[in-house]
Amino acid sequence: MFNSISNNFGASQIQFRDYQAPNYVVLNAKVTFDPTNAAYQACDQLEITVPDLTIDRSTIGGVFVRFIETQSYSLGDAIYDGGTVLKSWIKDKNTIVVEKHPWFDQNGPLTLYFVTMYAQLNQGANTIKGTKQRLTVTTDGNYLRFHL
Repeated sequence: MFNSISNNFGASQIQFRDYQAPNYVVLNAKVTFDPTNAAYQACDQLEITVPDLTIDRSTIGGVFVRFIETQSYSLGDAIYDGGTVLKSWIKDKNTIVVEKHPWFDQNGPLTLYFVTMYAQLNQGANTIKGTKQRLTVTTDGNYLRFHL
């Protein structure tokens, strides 16, 4: 487990649960941020500075982004939530990048869910056979549930 050092989109410090091997990194985290803040508006991509990782760059992985929107109607309130998957990668051993899309900026705050494995890019070695491990991943409130 480690904490982020900084980020360029105005979020608070991010606590990552991790598993790191010589050729891949698995990260699990949740962070909520306001897309109307100046730091987010100024950046082209979301960058998170972290302590040294075991890999120096990675292939593309997926990070979930989610929003919750409340609409008021004459019969009561309705809550809508939605989101998508954004591209993410490790740019160098200290920087995690998430692509930025303005699709849901008007529905802020936005929440990023890291449930991601990053494989080493251009490792130059043969793949090593691994063992199967059953995983169950849940989030607070069971918004995202995976059984692998």
